[in-house]
Amino acid sequence: MAIEQPAYPRLINILVDNNISLKWKHIFNNSLYAVVTAGYDKYNYNITSKSVAINAYKLGFDVNQENFKAHFNYFASSKHTVEFGMDNILYKLHPGTYEPQGKSSLVVPDIMQKEQGLESALFISDKYTVTSAFSVEGGIRYSMFNVLGPDSFNVYPSGVPKTVDNIVGTNYYGKNKFIKTYQGPEIRL
Repeated sequence: MAIEQPAYPRLINILVDNNISLKWKHIFNNSLYAVVTAGYDKYNYNITSKSVAINAYKLGFDVNQENFKAHFNYFASSKHTVEFGMDNILYKLHPGTYEPQGKSSLVVPDIMQKEQGLESALFISDKYTVTSAFSVEGGIRYSMFNVLGPDSFNVYPSGVPKTVDNIVGTNYYGKNKFIKTYQGPEIRL
């Protein structure tokens, strides 16, 4: 007797993760050294189904990051160290695509708009070693995240629900234009 196998859709998953990083270290003198790093990361995910030709699709998204970091260490004495620097990461996102796969597919394409953001920070910390068993460290990091164009946003009058009927205009932001900034200090002890 033959046992019939259930029909499951055939899915093909593809995951690609690429990155590259360059690091430069420099000793300025006995008290100061630096580490500068630049890099690129790409994460790409796709899933494809071709099991039913009229429903065949390709679904995907990707995240790309470009980063730059400059970190410095200053040794004021054998017990006192100051660390300072900056970090920057540019995010480029393709949040999602849903597309037909093959000529017979009736899938309606849906491609989400690209998004960009820039994360930046400046920091300084001070570490003082009181004894070999006890040290004190404090610092501040000022972080900022910028939402970048291109993008557009509907404008609504204040005090009314945000519905299609209440749109009074649209603000357009060009490529790499700052749309919104979120920022604030991070204190550490």
